[in-house]
Amino acid sequence: MVNVIADEVGTAGRVIEPRNATDCKGLGSLASPAIGGGYGYGVTTLRYGSRAVPFQLFAQLPTGDTNQPATQTLTRIADVMPAGTIAWVQDVETLD
Repeated sequence: MVNVIADEVGTAGRVIEPRNATDCKGLGSLASPAIGGGYGYGVTTLRYGSRAVPFQLFAQLPTGDTNQPATQTLTRIADVMPAGTIAWVQDVETLD
């Protein structure tokens, strides 16, 4: 997945797996943002996971715009995904 994004976009994107604690950090809050690495409820860069919805990922493609991802890119991503998984793909201006 990471290699396909780099090939298609020309730079590494971000792949977030909701069941992967390293990708999602822990949960924090505005009062204690350091808990969970600065992520948490009310924080603009919130990413939190779920064990209830397995086999999904979010892919952010740093294309410099927010248009719909190219059909070729989506097809190549689908070609490398394991059977039964879902990828939510988004073009973003930057990965910040």
